[in-house]
This record gives sequence, C-alpha cells and structure tokens, in this order.
Amino acid sequence: MNAGTLLFILDLPLRRKIEDAIETSSFLYLLNQGGTPSPGMAKENRRMIILYSASIIEAILLHLFKRKGFVMPKVEYTKVHTLPPNYQLETGLTLVMAKQLTGSRSDRELMLDNLLKFFYDQGPIKLVLKEKIDRARNVRNTFHLSKSRKGIQCGDSAVQSSFDAVLGTIRVVRAYLIANP
Repeated sequence: MNAGTLLFILDLPLRRKIEDAIETSSFLYLLNQGGTPSPGMAKENRRMIILYSASIIEAILLHLFKRKGFVMPKVEYTKVHTLPPNYQLETGLTLVMAKQLTGSRSDRELMLDNLLKFFYDQGPIKLVLKEKIDRARNVRNTFHLSKSRKGIQCGDSAVQSSFDAVLGTIRVVRAYLIANP
C-alpha cells in the first residue's frame, strides 16, 4: 500500500489510527514469519492481526457511513405493560403493549456486523468481500477469553483472508466515494 492509499479518509486522526493499525498488523505478521514465536504465541499473533483487520474495516465503513450521512434506523420500546393473563394465550411468550419509538442508531451502536449488512444490502460490498469480512469478524469475536473458539480457524489462511478483506474494503470505499462525491 502506498502513502496515498488512505487519502480518501478526510478525518486525519482516524487516518493516522488506521495507518498505525496497519503498521502493527504488518509487524505482527513479520514477527510470525521470522519463526521465533512459540506455536501458542504465533496463534495469538494471528488472532491479533485479525482483530486489527476487523477494527480497520469497521473504522473505514463507519467513516463512509458518517461521511455520506447515512442513517440506520433503530426501534425502541418504552412504557412496556404486560397484558392480563386472559390475553396470554401462547406458552413461553408474554404479550405486552408498549410505546414504539423510532430513531437512528448512534455511532456507538454501529458495529461491524450492522455496517457490513448495511453496505452489503446497499450494494458496494459484494458477497466475496462480505464473506472475508465475516470471517475476520468471527475470529475477532473469539478474542474474549471466556468465549468459545471451537470451529473458528485462526491459521495463516485466515490472516491472509483478513488482509484481503482490509484491502478490498479500502478499494470499495474509495471507489464508492469517487463514484458518489
């Protein structure tokens, strides 16, 4: 990636954070390629690379979302009241009456899964890239030590896929901003 690749990110502090994250990922990758870490450390390095990759993708998609002024609806319910027992006809379910409020999600509520679905549904992100991003997101979600990592692969191919997802996201967002100034 050359120095001008991220110039479409107009938020300079964000661009710098993304550049730092890419640099850190590259360092961890080179560290693993040197063959010095133990197998356990190499696996955790790969997990961190994927964590950074997913965070980079999320930041770039959030930048696009905010820059283009997109809105993602949010529905909330307040003043929830349980209906009397004679209206409770289904086992395991509770019928309620509530006030429905609609609004838009705040930045804190715009996570990678929401952004990915939004931009996949809108069209800029195609299925192949979506699958790579989902793979990185799934590995990132196992970063919590108390969560199961069963069935989630974190090998060299997952790292390569996450790098491909970062580059693919950069290309898609940059092209989208050029086509939709």
